[in-house]
Amino acid sequence: MTPYFKAIGAVALVVIGALPAAADVTIMTCGEFNALDAPGKEKAAGEMLSWMDTSANSDVVGSLIGKYTEAGVDGQWQANELVIEIEGHCSDASPSTGVIARLIEHS
Repeated sequence: MTPYFKAIGAVALVVIGALPAAADVTIMTCGEFNALDAPGKEKAAGEMLSWMDTSANSDVVGSLIGKYTEAGVDGQWQANELVIEIEGHCSDASPSTGVIARLIEHS
């Protein structure tokens, strides 16, 4: 391998290592959610809505489906709306409290 390609490989590894690891929104805690910036929160909330809206997950999220994802009930929630909801439910929770568990608890 030429020194040029070695240098490119080393730079790529540094850049990849600097990127934040994608969090699993199904087990995200209130502390992890609150640590995100506004675009990160909206992205995580959107991923949570998509996860809730998957029928394979209905046994886990039960009551959340009717509240957040069924357009015929209250209207399909948008990610920015869910961010506000999560921030409210996590405001008095410990940082280790799971976001989904907190939403289920308050549904």
